Parts: sequence; C-alpha cells; structure tokens
Amino acid sequence: MRLICTLLLFSGRPNPEWTVEDESVKQAIMERIRLLPARSDTPEQPSKLGYQGCRLQTDDQYWSVREGIVRQESPGQPRGFSDPDRQLEKMLLQTAPSAYSALAYSLLSSEF
Repeated sequence: MRLICTLLLFSGRPNPEWTVEDESVKQAIMERIRLLPARSDTPEQPSKLGYQGCRLQTDDQYWSVREGIVRQESPGQPRGFSDPDRQLEKMLLQTAPSAYSALAYSLLSSEF
C-alpha cells in the first residue's frame, strides 16, 4: 500500500509531500485511523493562512487531519472522526523526512 502525507502549509506554492516507506509505521497509522471515534458531523474547516493540517492519501482514499478532526474524503460521502489530543496529526508530522524535519518540529512545538 502506498501512503503519502502532504503538509498543508502554502497557498500558491507546492506543499511539502512525502511517501511513508516504513511498513510498521504505515500499519500504525492505519490502525490509528481505524480506532478513531466517529463523529456525527463532518465539519468543513475554514481556510486560514499558514499551517492547515495534513492530508493522508492511500491508493484509493484520503483524509484531511487538522485540529483534532479527521475527514475521510473518499470514497463516497465524507465521514468525520475525532482525533483526541491530535495524536494522528502528531504521528503524521513525525514521519516527515529529514528535509522537512525542522519545519515539522517547529509545527509540533507551536501547534501542539
């Protein structure tokens, strides 16, 4: 399974993106998603300047992960989940390759 993480940070420039290669990390991420409690709503989060969370993509699904809310965007109708203590979001930022590690550390320090 291919697992791509995108840091939603810029408007007008490409966002940092990387592929999670480690199989055990991929399994841990997917297990974390599987265990997220469902929400009764799937709120749209307003745009803002700067950090807007992460997008996680597999071959046939993707999720937006931001401020304790996870939206499964595909397939079909969006579904919402809660990310207590933003654990999934932190996990995704920690997978950033060394080229983005300073940026990810800065976000972990300031956002959380």
